[in-house]
Amino acid sequence: MLIVTNGQAAVGALERAGIPGDKLSWDDVLHDGPVPAGLGPQPLAEVRARFLAGCGWGAEPAIRGKLCARDERLTAAIVEGEDIVLWFEHDLYDQLQLLQVLDRLVEVPAGVTLICRARYVAEETPDDLRRLFAHRSPATEAQYRVARHAWGAFRSNAPEELLRAARREAGPLPFLPAALQRQLEEFPAVGTGLSRSEWQALHAVRTLGPRVLSRDLFRAAQRSEDPKYLGDASFDRYVAGLAGGPSPLLVRSDRDGTIALTEYGMAVLEGRADWLEVRPIDRWIGGTHLRPPHVWRWDADAATLIRTRA
Repeated sequence: MLIVTNGQAAVGALERAGIPGDKLSWDDVLHDGPVPAGLGPQPLAEVRARFLAGCGWGAEPAIRGKLCARDERLTAAIVEGEDIVLWFEHDLYDQLQLLQVLDRLVEVPAGVTLICRARYVAEETPDDLRRLFAHRSPATEAQYRVARHAWGAFRSNAPEELLRAARREAGPLPFLPAALQRQLEEFPAVGTGLSRSEWQALHAVRTLGPRVLSRDLFRAAQRSEDPKYLGDASFDRYVAGLAGGPSPLLVRSDRDGTIALTEYGMAVLEGRADWLEVRPIDRWIGGTHLRPPHVWRWDADAATLIRTRA
């Protein structure tokens, strides 16, 4: 039996609860960086490894080897007809991983079961984990169908497809629409050019100010997230982007490591300036590469994407 779950913390919780089977941690922050369409597991692993290494999260060969070994373990389970248990959570991080795995398993005739609830695996008691394992449900054709469509929409270079997927009514994957909605909010906003994560970081600095330590900033920004999905490494990368390059919105102190808003950062936060007017975007969200003139913005009032030149 192979149990596929979201990370090492979940694997440890399942091990401590005595859940049987081999545990496979599906480690990847798919909500960050390129996940382009048209690539099989190995080429996609190469793209992801290059991005993750570029974030400073490890050496590219080591990351690529880990992702390829993960994919090969799932393939072996499929070929050998092992029972496969998918154990994921309700947040964006997990829901994207679940889509990727379900898309890989769509042709598997039987032996796949699913556990997914609005609680974090690492926070469940051992008794709860054992009870959930005993009552896991077979993956259904409807779940595979929705997952394949949503995974394709996420990887599409036309983000309108992601918008349509997020607007679908909750069905066989009940946490998916809200997760995809959260992903859409990472597109730069109309008026400010900030993603929701970037706006929350600036807002937290203003709230905690005048100078904030990184660890306090992360905790404060995450209070706006329900469910929480973002790790501190991803958050630190966002903060580094806000503090780097021309026209920074934040400034870091080399002396004590504190973070403060710049005057321009305050103007952008309050909607008096648009960051993309001075800092052209060059960023991937799933399969969409945002760079002029190929830019979409998130209009929170209309809950839609708008095509713009910058």
